[in-house]
Parts: sequence; structure tokens; C-alpha cells
Amino acid sequence: MPWCEKGHFTSGSYCPTCGTGKTEKKQPKPLKKSKKRITPKSEKQKKVTEEDIAFFKEIWNERPHRCEVTGVELGDEFNVVFFSHILTKGSYPRFRHYKKNVVLMSFQAHHDWEFTDRKHPKWNSWRDLAEELIIEYYKNKQ
Repeated sequence: MPWCEKGHFTSGSYCPTCGTGKTEKKQPKPLKKSKKRITPKSEKQKKVTEEDIAFFKEIWNERPHRCEVTGVELGDEFNVVFFSHILTKGSYPRFRHYKKNVVLMSFQAHHDWEFTDRKHPKWNSWRDLAEELIIEYYKNKQ
């Protein structure tokens, strides 16, 4: 009922104006256990991850530690988040470990590349590179 005993409007059973009604807060329901099982990485997944890291470290040692989009310094500490594939690994698996397909980007630039509109002029050269890579990918398809 939206009114207390003295006629004040309430949003529940407790009236903050006159202090009447129930004051206990409802306890939240316990979280349900997830039925989804967490499985350890397969040997194939571990191998791919190890290969990716080795590939990224090779690029890290060859290129200046600078975002290729913004010019921001990335520092000296290696981090996989700095490596962005221009063509996705899922759609273009043969180019997963192709150096021309990987660009060093700051976290923010990497996030923007993945999740914002790529029509912005700052992405022009990367869109051009993507088109070039797509042609190369299908031209050399085996």
C-alpha cells in the first residue's frame, strides 16, 4: 500500500516521514551456481598461445615501441594488448602470424580499432592496408 497509517505517501512498507512500518531490508537471493564448466586449455590452444607470444615478441624486438596509429610511446614492457591484427585471426587464419597484418597499437587505439567506427579519417591508412591484405590473402590462397 502506498500510504502509511498517518497518510504519508510511501514507496514500500516503511514510511521515512513518521518512521512506521517494517525497517528490515530484504536479503538478496544467493547467486545460482553456473552450470557451465570451466575447462582447461587444450594442448592445441596452449600451442597457439605460445606461438602467438613468440611471434609478438619477435615483432616487439624488431619495431620501435610506439603506437603506429597515434605515435604514443608504449614503453619497454612487452604486453600482448599492443598487438592488433588488421585482418581478424578468425576470418583470415593464414595471416595470423603474418607480420604485415600486425600493427603495434596503444591500448586505446587497439580498443578504438576493434570497437568504433573505422570510417574516421585516422583509420584511412589501416583500411587501405586491410584492402591490400585481403587482395594478397585471396590471390595467394592455396
